Amino acid sequence: MKLPVLRRCVLLFALLAVLTAGIYAGTPQAQRGVIDLSTWDFDQDGTIELNGEWLFARDEFTDPGVSLEIGSNTPAVEQPQIWNRFEQPLPGLGAATQQLTLHLPESAVGQVLGLRITHIYTAFRLYADTTLIASNGRPSLQQDTAVAQYLPKVAFFQPDSTTVRLTLHISNYDHSKGGLSEPLVLGSDHQILRLRETRIMSEMITVGILGIIGLYHMMIFILRKKELSALTFSLFCVIISLRTLLMGERLWYFFFPNFPWSLGQRMDYLTICLFYPLFVLFLRLIYPQELKKWFSWLIISLSLAFALIVISTPTTFFTRLLTAYNILISISGTYIIYVLILAAVRNRGGARLLLFGGVVFFLTALNDIMYNRGLIQTAYLSNLGLVVFTITQTIVLSYLFTRAYMLIEGINTSLWRFVPQEVLRFLGKNDIVDIQLGDQIHSTFSVLFADIRGFTQLSEDMSPADSFRFINAFLERTGPVIREYGGFIDKYIGDAIMAIFPNDPAQAVQAAIALHREVGRFNHAHPDYPDIRIGVSINSGPIMLGIIGEKERLESTVISDVVNVAARLESLNKFYGTGITISDSVYRRLPPDGFSTRHLGSEMIRGRQQEVAIYEVFDIDDAELRRRKLQGRGAFSAAVAAMQQEQYEEARSILRQLQTDAPLDTVVACLLQRIDASHDNSRLNNLQA
Repeated sequence: MKLPVLRRCVLLFALLAVLTAGIYAGTPQAQRGVIDLSTWDFDQDGTIELNGEWLFARDEFTDPGVSLEIGSNTPAVEQPQIWNRFEQPLPGLGAATQQLTLHLPESAVGQVLGLRITHIYTAFRLYADTTLIASNGRPSLQQDTAVAQYLPKVAFFQPDSTTVRLTLHISNYDHSKGGLSEPLVLGSDHQILRLRETRIMSEMITVGILGIIGLYHMMIFILRKKELSALTFSLFCVIISLRTLLMGERLWYFFFPNFPWSLGQRMDYLTICLFYPLFVLFLRLIYPQELKKWFSWLIISLSLAFALIVISTPTTFFTRLLTAYNILISISGTYIIYVLILAAVRNRGGARLLLFGGVVFFLTALNDIMYNRGLIQTAYLSNLGLVVFTITQTIVLSYLFTRAYMLIEGINTSLWRFVPQEVLRFLGKNDIVDIQLGDQIHSTFSVLFADIRGFTQLSEDMSPADSFRFINAFLERTGPVIREYGGFIDKYIGDAIMAIFPNDPAQAVQAAIALHREVGRFNHAHPDYPDIRIGVSINSGPIMLGIIGEKERLESTVISDVVNVAARLESLNKFYGTGITISDSVYRRLPPDGFSTRHLGSEMIRGRQQEVAIYEVFDIDDAELRRRKLQGRGAFSAAVAAMQQEQYEEARSILRQLQTDAPLDTVVACLLQRIDASHDNSRLNNLQA
């Protein structure tokens, strides 16, 4: 199994470790309370961390004007290092003096130098010789008078000689750790200011990125409550943003300088025990098959228990538990990496990218733990790992959302084939999910019915599979024709189609003509099928278009007598032998001489109390038959009028002559049959269609 992503992460971390460790190689180190910087050029060499052996005096605040001497009560101790981790560990609670003598280069005399002071537990005063140059909180030898404070400082002093003695008075009665956890950084004033501004800018950018990403995913959740992964990731970003403000340059205390120290500590530790279970829950939501439910509940339970301890116990107690929680993160983090590897192997969406970000964050967090404990000399890298990790999570979520959106688009595209987009447009809906039962609109439309002649008989000689292939091959050609002329198919009824035309009825007539021509091309393209013919009818009038059904099954439909008449007219095509029939409501709205038509008379339609005038559109006939119909149109109209007035002999005579002129005119033959069927020349019964 190849895991190039994992190997690249490890190589990247190793490279960062080598590069950062190389920073400290060859730099001066303090020995026995003295650091020799006489050859250090601040302009060329930059800033320097005051690492090495500082003199240490427990339970006293030595006068800054007095130099400590190495002895049993004033040993030289390695710094930075908290008191609890000295070679001979001391209690984290208490007070002490730490002192370091600087031997500066000649070029530094008279120049303004700066010191960057980041993390000292939990109150201090710093002197350059006898001048107080920085303080945090109120250090004291007595617990009752000491006040803790976290606020990174920048201190400046102007040496008047090449020897400067730095004296730190430190006290801690509020945290389990005491002393320096990070080194003091010495440099020129502009270097220290630039360093501080760079760190502040870096953290503000991190907070900004996390805040924007968190807000974005929170809006996704607000707009779609089912996206719990977006909610957990948003909360994760908020928690990490808050932690970034509370750590490093501790910008929170710049914004709120009087913020209670103990409350700030509780917030700091709560972010630790909240961001990790949120991340585990996030993974559980996107990779439920790989990350087991019991594991997520275990991490959540342990984290909430730790949070409860943070809320309810003194700071000196719960700060001791951070190491245990770090161990929990380290051990369970290996399982998280396993889950991401498993997801990557199974090709889960975005798993490889998330594995890369997870490994980077895990290794940088592990680096910070080891660096904080003094086990390695690198630098704090978790902010870098965090940004990489958050960006990868954002990309993964974007990928998952995009894939879901594409899936929904595909579903919508499929649904359009069941519910025409035109229906949504007429109902004033933007999306199919907006449709509600009972949505409807009342307007004037034209309804077209088209049916294959004798399909039932044709299908008897076909297998079920051949029947479906045949009908689908036919319908595949009709749909584009309907849409070309501004209509849309409302429904398929076996071998028939029902289409709606919302605009000019002439478009429906043009579509009917085009359908007949398309059938001719279909017959030519499928010689293996029997030739087919179709009948088309069109009616126009007011229609209700809307949604019917019940909550589990909806359907768009049209409701109107117009639909009933159109369907009955189509059945009359079989009786007359016509290809296209239209109602009087359509005929009256057609342009004069726009189509070749003739009046077939009026018929009583089942379900209606009044007769319906019917017209034939014969533009689909061959040129010769069409010419003869046009020539005899006047005589044909006279025959139809005579029949309506029950002058059957006159009508018979005219129709006989028309049949002689156009023997292929099926309508003339049909009317003659109707006359012949009347034995007493009484009024013929209207056909019940």
